[in-house]
Amino acid sequence: MRRYVLDENKIRELIRSCLIEEGVFGKIGDVSRFSSRSSSNSNAGGGSDEPDASASIEGEEFVVHGVKFQSVPAVGAGNTAAELYQSAELAGQRLVDGNWETTTTGRNWIITNIYNASKPGSGEKYGKLLGTSRESYWSSWFFSVCYKGFRSEGGHGSSHFDYGADEGLVRRRNILQNPESYVGKVAFVTFAPNEAPVFKGDAVFGFRGGSGTNLSDIASGKPSHMRIFGDNNGTVYGGNESNRVGMGSVKLTTNNTVNPGGKYGKEPYVAVYKRVKVIGRVDVIDIEDTDIT
Repeated sequence: MRRYVLDENKIRELIRSCLIEEGVFGKIGDVSRFSSRSSSNSNAGGGSDEPDASASIEGEEFVVHGVKFQSVPAVGAGNTAAELYQSAELAGQRLVDGNWETTTTGRNWIITNIYNASKPGSGEKYGKLLGTSRESYWSSWFFSVCYKGFRSEGGHGSSHFDYGADEGLVRRRNILQNPESYVGKVAFVTFAPNEAPVFKGDAVFGFRGGSGTNLSDIASGKPSHMRIFGDNNGTVYGGNESNRVGMGSVKLTTNNTVNPGGKYGKEPYVAVYKRVKVIGRVDVIDIEDTDIT
């Protein structure tokens, strides 16, 4: 019998394509209208995959392609990210140069706090693969653990080893194309860095190895990395950064957006992923707020 071996990125692409075909992406709890069956023209509805250069921000509210959103940060995700970092520090991650995940202490910490925390019982399978070519890279598992409490709202990837930015991009398309259907709904949505302010519990997205540069590239499933904000001042945490839980800083503008030119290593940040409430089209809101006598 011939055996075929797929790398993890290929497996993710296959899972993603199957879920899109079944219409699973984009469902928020029981709100099935957040469907993945968006128009094949990703730029329909005001160029939804194109960053809005004229996006406006006022505090926690912001307008993208004529649709207003309100930030409702997933603070618990930011707390979990910071707590995992502190826990890994106490487990001695900085005492080992680059190979902490393969030490007995590091391996056990990842099995308990990452694999089993995301999917109970998975640690036995994946823990022994750490440091090998078959490792299930735990940066996305870290992301899943942090947003696990928000899964009913879509704050979780399509699997335990998947980020949520691609699903957030699908929701972005659907909302911008038909905002009236989502007024008042809360969802995790992907935005360009200049479009939305970031707060504790939001996340920032970047590609790895030059695999992508545009917002629309997120749906490709190419190698990427996400980091979660642990406060409102730019402190971020990410899993499997040099084989440990990393902490870094993202420079922010006066509007609390990611500073243009911000990078993780050599790769620019392409998107932010955040929990928002859909307010509606700006022109409709303006009409409703006008006092006509």
